[in-house]
Amino acid sequence: MLEIKTPLNSASFASDGIALREAPDFTLTLYAGSANNLRRETGYLPEIGLAEKQRKNTFFRLGPEQLLVIGPEFETRLCAATPLSSGRIRIEIAGPKARALLSACAAIDFSAEAFGQNAYVQTGIHHTPVLIHALADDTFHIYGLRTFAQTLWDWLVDAAVGLG
Repeated sequence: MLEIKTPLNSASFASDGIALREAPDFTLTLYAGSANNLRRETGYLPEIGLAEKQRKNTFFRLGPEQLLVIGPEFETRLCAATPLSSGRIRIEIAGPKARALLSACAAIDFSAEAFGQNAYVQTGIHHTPVLIHALADDTFHIYGLRTFAQTLWDWLVDAAVGLG
């Protein structure tokens, strides 16, 4: 039987005030449809830029007609559902220097006032598209393409070392 391996082999890195780790084992699905149909299927439609947690799922509204959902897939009759889990990686950044690390990697205001808990943004790190989600004041998840996992990881580690 084939063994599922994570792209970064469960990598981790720690330095003064910052910890990085691959955070595997997540389900990621993109739902697409009209705003009305998305609202019917989910019961609500979150605003862009602020993640909504409902039951076991976290919802990110990527545009007028797209929802990215972390958590168990659900049946839909009115929208298209595309599983993305196998094509994405998730890296967790934690610690008091997490915001400084993110600011060194992406041209976004990651201050607590501008990017609070449950905020998310789609941006790029080293020419790699990512979604960054604030879980708490000093904890973030970065979702990136699996094919760029090592490049993204190396960039983050290099930037973390530079903060020291």
